[in-house]
Amino acid sequence: TGKPVICFGIYIVKKKDECTQFNLSQRINQMIKSARHCSKMNLTLYGRVHVIKSFILSKIVYPVSLLSVPIDIIKQVNDIVHSFLWNGKRDKIKRTAVINDICNGGINMIHIESFFAALKAAWVPRIIKAEGKWSSLFQHCAKELSLPCHYLWQTSFRKIESFPAIKVFTQFYQDVILAYNQSKYIKPFDMLSKYEVIEQPIWGNEYFRIRDICLFYK
Repeated sequence: TGKPVICFGIYIVKKKDECTQFNLSQRINQMIKSARHCSKMNLTLYGRVHVIKSFILSKIVYPVSLLSVPIDIIKQVNDIVHSFLWNGKRDKIKRTAVINDICNGGINMIHIESFFAALKAAWVPRIIKAEGKWSSLFQHCAKELSLPCHYLWQTSFRKIESFPAIKVFTQFYQDVILAYNQSKYIKPFDMLSKYEVIEQPIWGNEYFRIRDICLFYK
């Protein structure tokens, strides 16, 4: 059509920067309006955290769970929610501290980067259980690597640069696999038992790297 097409609430456009503009920038504006509206309320600090989690961030959850999120968008979201938290003033507590539990000196504030990553990682059980045609693209990309799908969930690389072979997947699936891997706890190698070492997958494993690249031989 030459114009953006809406499919299940997501704008499909020709250019990548236009995808961000139509799907994320508009949601950012909605977040700003919501923050301005809620800032008029007489809320406690904990009340503001609750509003951020349940009302302000809800404006952007859907597109973020489906699209790659540029760094500048993450920065904008962080600035909006923290500005609302402190009522438009400078941060009074470091952002790395406010995300802690109350018993650890924080206020249970949400960590935006981890929240966005969790939305992506949540696709893994859906992909594993999927029986519809929508999952065929993921399976096709896995075949391009000559790896069974279940093997990919055993990998542990933390950066795309560490496992460049993964680029056969679309950007969305790269984000999903990376977010899932980043959520894993990786023991220091010298703490592994002999059995745990033997059970390690060889390809895409953080333990086995050459010049910071995880081993992989198609």
